[in-house]
Amino acid sequence: MGLGRHDLDELLRPDGNILVGRKDREKLGITTLGVDGIEIVGRKATVVGLVDDVHLFTTAGFVLTDLDNARTFLRLPPNHASYFVCKCRPGADVDQVVRDLRADFPEHDILTARAFHDRAANYWSTRTGIGPVLMLSAALATLVGFMIVMLAFYISTVDKLPIFACMKALGASSAEVVSILVFQVVIVFLIGCGLAGLGLHVALRFLEDTTISTVVTRQLVLAGVGTTAFCSALSSLLSIRKVINTDPGEAFRT
Repeated sequence: MGLGRHDLDELLRPDGNILVGRKDREKLGITTLGVDGIEIVGRKATVVGLVDDVHLFTTAGFVLTDLDNARTFLRLPPNHASYFVCKCRPGADVDQVVRDLRADFPEHDILTARAFHDRAANYWSTRTGIGPVLMLSAALATLVGFMIVMLAFYISTVDKLPIFACMKALGASSAEVVSILVFQVVIVFLIGCGLAGLGLHVALRFLEDTTISTVVTRQLVLAGVGTTAFCSALSSLLSIRKVINTDPGEAFRT
């Protein structure tokens, strides 16, 4: 928004003023800032500004307001607070600050940003139906992809079996023939990773214009590439076994 802390406080101070995500504006029917509003728990809220780059795990709307307005909207007592967000000064030892706060406030949970993130991720993945569904979908996708690649390699190998037999009859070793299959596996792996990367890039660019939160970490990319490499190598074993056991005499059979 380009506002300073003082400007933001002044903007939100009047009763009922809120900020919402820019991508939620159309969904909420907001056309004129400072005039149009929404209803929160039976109380009118006036939208006076928009916040960019708001992404949530769910597609629920994002509302920002001051503490007094938030308590009023949620019908909470004046001394109630669900949590406090704190930031350490530059150069501070975050771990030591956390230990000190836990010693001073043992009845409260003191979490770093990473710990809070991990707790939320663990909740959604283990205590709701989202985690099992995602894991099952990933497992099924991996299994289907593995079977398709394995059958494609095997059918291709069977079609070219007379050629491989001819190479062995001309003196090529099994290792030399297998190296051809390995080269094909590497080519398929690289093409698959390239197409997957392109599809992921297009999907992320499309999701930027939505309220869906999508985070692709380096570890996730490495896991995807590793899984693809493992499936490609594993799916080629049947074809390699077929080539190794091929009799050179197959080249002279019709």
